Amino acid sequence: MTRGILCTLLCICAASHAYAYILCQNQRLDHVLCSKHEQETVVAGTIEAVRMCEATDFMPERESEISFDVHSVILGDGVGKGENLRIPVKSFWWPGELVPCQKGMFCILILDPRDLGRADYQPPISVVPAHKRRFTRVADGEAAKRLLVHEILGELGDEQDENRQRLLILQASPILTANEAQSLTPFAESDNEWIRRAALAGLAWATKEQRYINLVIQDAQQYIKEHGSSRSVVGPDGKHGYAPLPLLLDHYFFLRLGWSREYDLKAMPYLRIYRYMATEYAAADLEQEWNIWHHGIKSLCRIGTKEDVPTLWHYLNSKREGQRKDVLSNSYNRQQLLMGISRILDLDLTNWEINEFEKREHIQFQVVEQALTDRGIID
Repeated sequence: MTRGILCTLLCICAASHAYAYILCQNQRLDHVLCSKHEQETVVAGTIEAVRMCEATDFMPERESEISFDVHSVILGDGVGKGENLRIPVKSFWWPGELVPCQKGMFCILILDPRDLGRADYQPPISVVPAHKRRFTRVADGEAAKRLLVHEILGELGDEQDENRQRLLILQASPILTANEAQSLTPFAESDNEWIRRAALAGLAWATKEQRYINLVIQDAQQYIKEHGSSRSVVGPDGKHGYAPLPLLLDHYFFLRLGWSREYDLKAMPYLRIYRYMATEYAAADLEQEWNIWHHGIKSLCRIGTKEDVPTLWHYLNSKREGQRKDVLSNSYNRQQLLMGISRILDLDLTNWEINEFEKREHIQFQVVEQALTDRGIID
């Protein structure tokens, strides 16, 4: 499976020119420690030095490289204990609120295994706080997850700052076992709505208990109803300017589809949220078409059931105006709609490369239309 790198594109205008800088974010631990990937290198140690980039007209001063002394090798064979590594971080959004990037900071790094050929110069893909200082080597990614959970929950138990509590919960949640997740129960009753969401996400994901799943659905639908049409909302740090839906999905992380078919299927218990985004929410605010597409219709293409086929077919054939014109003018989006219906009805359509799809689109459209007619789904 190809590793998906989540990147943030920062566009800052200077004079009449627009500049773009791509920063790779701290990766989810269940993604980087997936058994289907090549074995990652996980090391613990100390930041010995931080080199900074000079500020420019379009980018503020930021870390460009750190010197990292390896105290322990937790997983992998690409690095040895006692080595000093040059870690390039200019294109990595270092999670400073979770682990400050400063000299003397002890932490755990997960390094990109594809760059292990350069033993002295390896980019990070995840940074994890360390609660203790001595570690033994583990056998595989699953054992590494248990070790990292122990460290993160240890930090959480001592942490008083609410924002860092939230970030620790978010980092641990995707790799918690049902038993480990019980430590989040007190946080699920927090007066801080974002801490509560982070804890609820961890409990729902790890335990699969219906009571937590129902709470997530209720909370997400209420949040979308109240804030889904807003241009921005106040974030967990008290500052205004956060896009409402991406912020919600940062906390209910399992609602983001597309990493793999396996992960998509794990979101099936939350199908009501995607249906809400594709139907009730669409009827309430037609100016949010791209949100409707990305978080509603496209999600139904991936995990919808026969009940959702009329919604997908109607959307494909709906009037192209406003933002929906932009969505449906994209042949890739039309292909996703046809392939989504094909998946649900088991029509076995070929997922063509986009140029080939455009040549065959009318044929696939006719195949889907005939199948819907034969099944009595449309007249």
